This record gives sequence, structure tokens and C-alpha cells, in this order.
Amino acid sequence: MSNKLAVIYGGPSPEHDISILTGLQAAKILSSKYEVLNIYWSRDNRWFLVDNDLESKDFIENKNIFKKEITIKYDSNPGFYIKKKKIEIDLIVNSCHGGPGEDGTLQSLLALLEIDFTGPSLTTSQLCMDKYAFFALMNSNNIPVLEKHLVSEKVLPKFEGPYILLVAVRSFPQIDYSDIEKPIRSNNFELFSYTDKYLENGGLEGSKRELPANISKEIKDEINRILDLFMSIVDIRGIARVDFLLKDQELYINEVNTIPGSHALYLWESKGFSKFELMNDMISEARNSLSSWSTEGSDGTALKSAKDIKSKLG
Repeated sequence: MSNKLAVIYGGPSPEHDISILTGLQAAKILSSKYEVLNIYWSRDNRWFLVDNDLESKDFIENKNIFKKEITIKYDSNPGFYIKKKKIEIDLIVNSCHGGPGEDGTLQSLLALLEIDFTGPSLTTSQLCMDKYAFFALMNSNNIPVLEKHLVSEKVLPKFEGPYILLVAVRSFPQIDYSDIEKPIRSNNFELFSYTDKYLENGGLEGSKRELPANISKEIKDEINRILDLFMSIVDIRGIARVDFLLKDQELYINEVNTIPGSHALYLWESKGFSKFELMNDMISEARNSLSSWSTEGSDGTALKSAKDIKSKLG
């Protein structure tokens, strides 16, 4: 089997810039073993094959990255193309955050192109991006979760003083949980902001945090109990991050990030896994993971027995 991978990052999403950082990291980590291609998905929904030695600033200043535009063909030989030449890809590492890269859109495209990919399946992507559907599933399975309500765009939600606790999960090669992180916010009466999460101290991995979080054994045990139940009902692929809120010693699942920033690799450091090992496990899991569609019953019998179409119109 070929070892040629492509990392896709960017996309028409509010998290476009953070996805670039995640994708560049993933590509550099994997290049020690694999031939890695970099596919940049632009804000305006165009695709480009870009050089492997780019830095984040190049996506602002370097117009040369837009020289090799990719087209997507869905014909007898589907895939990604530069002009008339197909780009040979064994597997795609999905490093997109938010928007169509994480909501099932990209997953559907890759499935139709018959290309294996890392990260969540179509179903899990849709479930975890639809906050109300996720709430309904958790609530129906007696998992503590915050109530969800539709609010006006002018209403800014605030949680007065709860702790945010983050933990990464994976199910391959076996179910496993990372250390628990407690992000440090700039103000205890504000949400963990975009600046806190992504911009302070050089980015996501450098943002302020307690790792591992200084919490009681009882809270840790309760997180593990909830995660065990969660993992039994949600099909997690790759590395996801589960976000909890802790208030007055009560835990609630807030959301699940199916493709977290930096693929949440930094949360596993004390577990003894290298970043390459974690990414390589994601690739091993993704190989041959595409769903196969059943055509049972499509043998022409119904067509042969049907009368003319006009007679069915009444």
C-alpha cells in the first residue's frame, strides 16, 4: 500500500486560520514516515496544492501558494486533479475545524470519491455540529448536559464562574482518555474566548492552562464515568475533545469537538505517546474505513414488473 498522504486544511469557516496551523503541524509530524501532500482549502471554496515548507505567514503574504489550483472530478476515475493529471492519494488527514470541513460536508465528498480519511464519520460529524441534536442524544441517555435553547443573535450567553475542563478521547487502538485540562481564562466571569484559546502565548498549545487539572479524585472519576457512557453511544474516530463545565461540583458535557485544534496532541504528553504515534494511529484507524453501500434488491425485478410510468400518474 502507498504511503502517500494528503493533509487538508483551511476551508470556508470562522476557524480557517486555526485549521491552517493544525494542518501545517500535522503535515510536518507525518513527513518523517510518509510522503505528505498539502491541500489548502481557501475561504472562497477553492482548492490548491501547496508547498510542504510553508509557514503560517505565507497564507497571508505569499501569493505563489495559489499557483496549483485543484479541480475535483466525479467520473469513472474520481479524485483531485491538477489540470488533467490526477493527484494520487492513499488517504486524507482532515485538519479542518468548523464549517463544511467538520459538519459532514467534506466527509460526504471524500466518501463519494472513495478516499479514506481520518477523523469523524459523516454521522458523527453531523451529530456533534448540531448542538440541539447532540443535547437530545445526551439527555435521552441520562448524560448530564446543559439545556439548549434558541436565542436571539443579540443575546450573548454567559456562564458565571464555572470551570471548563477538557479531555481528549479516542477509540483506536483501544478506548483511551487523555489528561484533563483546565484552561485559564482572562476573566472568571467570561466565556473562554477565542483570544484565550488561540492567540495567547503563541497559539493553542501555548495558551494558559492547568495540565493536568487540579481537581478532586471524585470529579476525575465522574468524568471517566460519563466518558465511558458517552463512548458507548457515540462513534468516535480519530481524536476528539470532550468539553465539560463544572459548577458547584456538578459536571455537564458542553460539547464535543470532533477535530480539535492541533488534533489535541498536547493533551497526551504524560501518557507517553509521541505526536507521531498519535497521528499514525489515526491513519491506521482510517485505512479501509469507508462505508460500503448495499445494492441488495436492485436487481431489476421491480422495474420489470412495473407498468408504464404514465399509468402511475393517475
